Amino acid sequence: MAHCVSVETERPARSDRFLLDTNVILFVAYQVLSGDLVRAKRNAYSGFLDRCRTAGSELYVCGLSFSEVAGTAERFRWKEYGGADVCEQKAFRKIAPQRSLVLADLQQVWDDITKVASVVSATNDKQAVERVATVFGTASIDGYDGFLIDVAQQEKIPNIVTDDGDFALASNLVVFTANRSLLD
Repeated sequence: MAHCVSVETERPARSDRFLLDTNVILFVAYQVLSGDLVRAKRNAYSGFLDRCRTAGSELYVCGLSFSEVAGTAERFRWKEYGGADVCEQKAFRKIAPQRSLVLADLQQVWDDITKVASVVSATNDKQAVERVATVFGTASIDGYDGFLIDVAQQEKIPNIVTDDGDFALASNLVVFTANRSLLD
């Protein structure tokens, strides 16, 4: 099990390097998400990222997160539009004004997060797939998580900022989180 650290109390150092999971990107940068839980998570993760920037820590995002953000923005706007009661999701993509909203959301989130974090390359070659498959065999994670773990390990980024409990069981990364179930 990974070592888990609270983003609410931790003081990052200049030498620290962090990979941001997609859920943190969404909490921090996707402003259309709302609700008490989202606001609490946004405050916790935004505060931590602010402390990282002040300390001079290095923040990274993976290009794979772009596709997750795109899918989240599309699902959000599709459900807001009426979801399956109105049209199938693939048909929704062809509705120009709605597609424009999705693209604007995606651009806003990605622009905001890449102002504070550098994009790190993800290799999806045969060796990467084999490494991720090994992790799949030992932990209950999804494909994106597997590749994020691999990217962090290949790029020698020892810390991940995430709200996802799967990382605590599936990696030797240090997990920085506001997820209370990982901290108790």
